[in-house]
Amino acid sequence: MRSRREALNIVAAEGTRPQSESRDPAPDFTWVGMYQRQGEMHVLEAAPGLHRSMSLVLLRVDRDRGIFFKDLEQHASRLLLTDAVDRQPGQVVLPGALHQRLMLHAEGLMRFPVLLPNAGRYVLFTQHPPAEFAIQITGVRLLNQRFLVRSPGVLSRT
Repeated sequence: MRSRREALNIVAAEGTRPQSESRDPAPDFTWVGMYQRQGEMHVLEAAPGLHRSMSLVLLRVDRDRGIFFKDLEQHASRLLLTDAVDRQPGQVVLPGALHQRLMLHAEGLMRFPVLLPNAGRYVLFTQHPPAEFAIQITGVRLLNQRFLVRSPGVLSRT
């Protein structure tokens, strides 16, 4: 039996997507946080950790009534299947339908500017828990955080 990662590597090589992947991808993110924007420009700070990179997706929440984490999680998981845009320390992290990979191989504290041009709430999906890299985002208020359970569409609260 192949792992999900092996299946994705085969899919990338063949240029097709398995049917199970196209319908309801399992999350490859372990953490999600919802933030309230309190300005336009912010900074994501990360310290060196066990991994040299970390995938993330930053989505703006458009709905005022009810947050549908399952929908957001599935959207973020689908984005993870796309090619990542690598971000070196000092390069801007943007919200939207974009799979971004922070390159975390530098010594000491690494800073990534985060541009949030529109007022509202944003959801940040990360491949690794923020504590692993001592991640903080300046100028935003954390409203909620959750660790993702490894089955599609299910979130557990922390």
